[in-house]
Amino acid sequence: MISYNRNDYKSASEWLASLRQDDAWLSQLQQLQTSSSDKCKEHHKMAVKRIEEGSACDFWYFYNHHVEKVIEELWESGETTLPKLKILAIWMLTLEWLEQRTEASGQDRIMLPKELDKPHAREAFAKAMERKYMEATDDGKYRWIGTGKKANTSELAYFLGRVYNYKHTTYGNAGESFPEESLNELFGVARLYSSLTQVYNAKRKQSWRSLIDDIFDEG
Repeated sequence: MISYNRNDYKSASEWLASLRQDDAWLSQLQQLQTSSSDKCKEHHKMAVKRIEEGSACDFWYFYNHHVEKVIEELWESGETTLPKLKILAIWMLTLEWLEQRTEASGQDRIMLPKELDKPHAREAFAKAMERKYMEATDDGKYRWIGTGKKANTSELAYFLGRVYNYKHTTYGNAGESFPEESLNELFGVARLYSSLTQVYNAKRKQSWRSLIDDIFDEG
């Protein structure tokens, strides 16, 4: 358990290291790690509010959310009691963890079955999620939301065709083998390959295709 006696610590960094092992922070960390996206948003909102209400506010923004530097400033000033500093530090560590989680929400957080896991697939999935075209579900799968129009399997099929190098010709797919079964399972849909061929066989090019093409065509 962390001590409230300054003399027990040689420096602010030693005190902060001790706090990172304290039950109060470890309990908060466990809650964060098991929280849904919506719950994390609530934690973020509350952490920002608590920091802005406390004595760390100016330092927090001056040091660009660098927890160690803020703690050093508050430690040196001696104006904040250790019990209050502990509470403030836990909120700062909370926000630090949430911001790092957000930064890692791109390719590194894309989880795909082995047969689908390719670097360009991770990149495309991450970009589609950034655009809110799709989202991860709690069971480790994905759900297609849509490009802003009505969500449909045709959009998803076209997107996945681009991801897995489907090449449409009159005689069928001239590109790589389309992993339909695994993709049907991953997105909880059926007959993706049929939807994909229907997209290309339509008399008119669908307007939403350009939105999906932008994922792959941007520099």
